[in-house]
Amino acid sequence: MKNKVVFIILAIAIILLLFFTIFGLKIGNFEILSISMLSKKNKDINSKIDNVSQLTSVNYPQSVSKLETTITNLKTQKEKYAEIADMGDSEDGLLET
Repeated sequence: MKNKVVFIILAIAIILLLFFTIFGLKIGNFEILSISMLSKKNKDINSKIDNVSQLTSVNYPQSVSKLETTITNLKTQKEKYAEIADMGDSEDGLLET
């Protein structure tokens, strides 16, 4: 009798395990994902990893290069502006002609 009860409990546990593996289970915040749900989550995570890899390997260096070019252009314009501003000033504060 004791062996039959253990066998029945074991059989029920195996059936529940197979059911949860195929269909999943969600109770409140507790969730057991099914195989298809795990596959979908894996694809989502892999796409996010690919996106981040592209950002770090391609977009980030391009953005840094553009930023450095812009900084160089701004410094050049600042120097030109300073030269023009210095040309127009005199000691008495009047513009030279």
